[in-house]
Amino acid sequence: MSLFQIILPVIVGISLGLIGGGGTALAVPVLVYFFDQDPKSAIGMSLGIVCIVSLAGSISHWRQHNVRLESAAFFTPFTMLGAFIGAKVATLPFITSSVQLFLFSITILSASLVMIFKKSKEEILALNSSLDETDAVQDSHSHPNSNTHTHSHPNSNPNSNSDQQNISISVQMLFTFATLGLFVGILTGLVGVGGGFLIVPTLVYLGKIPIRQAIGTSLVVIFFNSFSGFLGYLGKVEMDWFVIILFTLLSLVGVVIGSHFSNRMPKKFLQKIFGIFLFGVGLWILWKELA
Repeated sequence: MSLFQIILPVIVGISLGLIGGGGTALAVPVLVYFFDQDPKSAIGMSLGIVCIVSLAGSISHWRQHNVRLESAAFFTPFTMLGAFIGAKVATLPFITSSVQLFLFSITILSASLVMIFKKSKEEILALNSSLDETDAVQDSHSHPNSNTHTHSHPNSNPNSNSDQQNISISVQMLFTFATLGLFVGILTGLVGVGGGFLIVPTLVYLGKIPIRQAIGTSLVVIFFNSFSGFLGYLGKVEMDWFVIILFTLLSLVGVVIGSHFSNRMPKKFLQKIFGIFLFGVGLWILWKELA
């Protein structure tokens, strides 16, 4: 066994524990290029590995009060459905290993760009605040007599419009969670990417939860969608169980380390560095497949 075969699975676990994603994005190329696994088998195996590792990470984050189960419940049913569908599609004869690796490289290149260039939560909130102020000024100019209209209907319920708006927002949020959940799930099953790069920002910006809790919550979602995707591959591709067990044990060491330091490290900086690293990995895989 080489030194890379020991260190790289630990790094996979550390990435999951620290930033709530990236594990499967690293596990697949490590299994293919360092453990000599067939790409289709590597994707199925990586889902089994990440399933166990993300569960351990979830428990570690739960103990630190960094998991929102109610937020995970929005995503989980849709990601599990999408992952199972994606895995079944991936095992069809016309989806070759080369096609999967090509799609995998494009996916992690896209994920890396999201990590590198996405705005911080503070920047998003500042932009939204600026837009709200602009809308308020425009409304005041376009409806200068709005106060008189309010007094002309003394029996009207001032809370009714607010309640309707809240219901509309809730339905819109549920639709967004469902759509993204299915998309993330299909990616998980088809190319073995857990989708933490989409789950975490969605939980932060739409779920309105802190980044540290979004990371812990994303591990819960990744556990369920990886499990569902793994079931879709089970019995359809050959799996090296010795490699799965070895890789999982080493990654568990990494996820404990990553989860321990999760509350002590600057998340934005880590995500950008990891995004740059992922971009390099994606280019390397794409070059090898096209060559």
